[in-house]
Amino acid sequence: MIRIIGGEAKGRKLKAPRGQETRPTLGRIRQVLFDLLQREVQGTSFLDLFAGTGIVALEALSRGASKAVLVERKESMVRIIRENVSLLGYQDRVRILQGDAMRIAQKLVPLGPFGIIFADPPYTFQDYQKLLSLYLPLVEKGGTLVIQHSKAFSLALPPGFSIKGREVGEHLLTLVTGEE
Repeated sequence: MIRIIGGEAKGRKLKAPRGQETRPTLGRIRQVLFDLLQREVQGTSFLDLFAGTGIVALEALSRGASKAVLVERKESMVRIIRENVSLLGYQDRVRILQGDAMRIAQKLVPLGPFGIIFADPPYTFQDYQKLLSLYLPLVEKGGTLVIQHSKAFSLALPPGFSIKGREVGEHLLTLVTGEE
């Protein structure tokens, strides 16, 4: 069982799969993420890649995001996302797309641009540069792309973007922001 940790749905329990099928983003990481983005979340459109249970996008909605698009490859997880969206009553603010985040970027263009894009790829993922090239064009001016990853990886950015990182245990949250 996982919980929303802030905003209007604070404390609400959501469904998560049993076992190691997925690893919902830890509450500690979500807390740091939304502390860093607190001003940007209100009223923004939020894209959650590799969405898993949907907890990060649902947390964003609870904290005032206007809409969220969630991308998840596994059908079993898409079912859980739908259940969690329903539990919170956010159906009118959510769009769920089943597909591989590394192949679906073009389908997301008409739904953007996004004020915040969050990506928490599987531990085995290594193609961060491709992820940047696919999704930086979908970030609105002044928006932020956040990638959660192992501290072992570093990212090279094209000109016109700033980067900051925040360590949370074994993880690093890298925030890439475009110029306004």
